[in-house]
Amino acid sequence: MNNFVYPFDITDIDAGCADDQARQLLDGWRNSNGFLCAEVVNLAPVLVVFGADTSSLKPPTIFSAGPQALSTRLLGSHWAETPETANSTFEDPYKYLVADGYHRAAIQNIPVFDLISAQLSHTSREIMDLRYQRLILPFSTPQGATFLICYSMKTCRIPLIEGLGTNGKPLQFPELQNEGRASPFAPAVSAISPH
Repeated sequence: MNNFVYPFDITDIDAGCADDQARQLLDGWRNSNGFLCAEVVNLAPVLVVFGADTSSLKPPTIFSAGPQALSTRLLGSHWAETPETANSTFEDPYKYLVADGYHRAAIQNIPVFDLISAQLSHTSREIMDLRYQRLILPFSTPQGATFLICYSMKTCRIPLIEGLGTNGKPLQFPELQNEGRASPFAPAVSAISPH
C-alpha cells in the first residue's frame, strides 16, 4: 500500500465529500468563529483531542479519544488513556506522515480536510492498511486555550485488529450515510470488496 496524505479543499465537505458529522462540526466551527461550541460537545464521543503546540514539528500530543472515534474502534478503548500511552501506540513513520495536517491547522488556525492512506504498524499489533478521511479543526476556549479536534471517517472496509471487541466479539462499524464517495478516490474505494 502506498502511504500518502491527499489534501482536500475544505469546501469539499460542503459539496458532500464527507458525512453528516463532519458537516456538523465544520458548520459549528464556522458559526462559533473557532470557539468551543455545542457541536463539539455533542460529537465528543467520535472525536480525538490533540494539543495545538505550534513550536514543534513533532506529532501533537493526544489528550483524549472518544469511545466511538475511529481510532478507538480500531485499537480498543485503552490506547489513549494517557497522552504518553496514546503517543507511543503508533510508530514514527505513521505519526510523522499525518503530523503536517495538525501543524497546518494549529499554525494557520484553519480547518484541514484530507485523505490518509497508510500502512500502520501498531507497536503491539499486526500491520493494518488504513484509508480514511480526516477533518481537523482548531478550537479555542473562552479562557484562551487552543486545541485541535480530529474527526476521522472510514472510506472503505478496514481490517480490524482481532480480540479488541467487548465480550470477545469483534468490533463492527455502523454503516455511514455518506462515506465520502464523491472523492476522486471513489472508484478505488468502491472496487474494494467487503471482507
